[in-house]
Amino acid sequence: MWFNIAMNNHGPVEAYEALCPLIDYMRGTLSKCGHDVTVGHDKLYPDAINLYFEHFPDEDMASKVLDFKYANSLHLGVIATELMVGGTIPYAKHGIIYTGNPDKEKLVRNRIAGFRKIAQGADFIWSFLERTALEYAQVNPLCQFFPVGHVSAVPPELRRSPKDIDVVFFGTITPHRVAVLKSLAAEGINVMPVGRGFPVGWLPASLLQSLLDRAKIGLNLTLHARDDGRPDIDPRFVSCMRVTEMFGRDLCVVSEDIPYDNPYGRYMESTEPEQIGRLCRDLLDSGRWEELGPTNAAAFRRHMDVTNLCGPVIQNTIDGLWQAGRNL
Repeated sequence: MWFNIAMNNHGPVEAYEALCPLIDYMRGTLSKCGHDVTVGHDKLYPDAINLYFEHFPDEDMASKVLDFKYANSLHLGVIATELMVGGTIPYAKHGIIYTGNPDKEKLVRNRIAGFRKIAQGADFIWSFLERTALEYAQVNPLCQFFPVGHVSAVPPELRRSPKDIDVVFFGTITPHRVAVLKSLAAEGINVMPVGRGFPVGWLPASLLQSLLDRAKIGLNLTLHARDDGRPDIDPRFVSCMRVTEMFGRDLCVVSEDIPYDNPYGRYMESTEPEQIGRLCRDLLDSGRWEELGPTNAAAFRRHMDVTNLCGPVIQNTIDGLWQAGRNL
């Protein structure tokens, strides 16, 4: 089957750099599962299953995409990447809680309405997070959890580097993350945080990958602590692309305990946020990081290969389209 990924809903081509991990993952996964894949800006094809990553800031944009779909008899699927629970996004881009800020609340309401509109009209939805898949299954009957698993690893001979950084973290700055990073610094650990809001800022892939190759430990932290959002919704989830990138480079991954949307728990060293500094100190002092990294990464690659993990999801979707009379 031919899958075509269109990106024009994310703005100009120059804005796609930060989305490359998502694009590369989907292209690699679909290809490894035996399908042809193209990636482009705004070209949609009647003979392909066209895919959009979610980004529909209002109903107007969603309506334009759907009108084009119907007018040209297109097959259209949407890949949901954000956490959606209880009819809301319980966090926001760049670590800003929406609740209590009227402008931000309006923005997120429009965004939810836009995605709900596209979800109702799309042929199917794939979601990287389990709770989001459950949420949108109420809107679209062909909505499935699409795990982020193992596509390919970087061979050791292609990532030779001095191991001169204790811990690397990459992601947007939030108070929760800053508090944990300060606890590592208090343990005398050499931490390199990168991402929006940190002094180093956002880095392109080649620079970030070099830092990961120099690190002994890769750190996974949620955007917000358990009590940062609504009391009835846990805002914590695993940053799938971040963790799988670390596994692909044999890092020892340390994470805070995450109860939901976390298929990687068995391959990470996890503890409460307040204990992460102590855990990292122990791994570094004992040298256990050097053994645990390759061992845990190998287990991840073995158990979560996308051929077995995502192949059935893709086939179920194709079968569902056939059963719904969507001629492929």
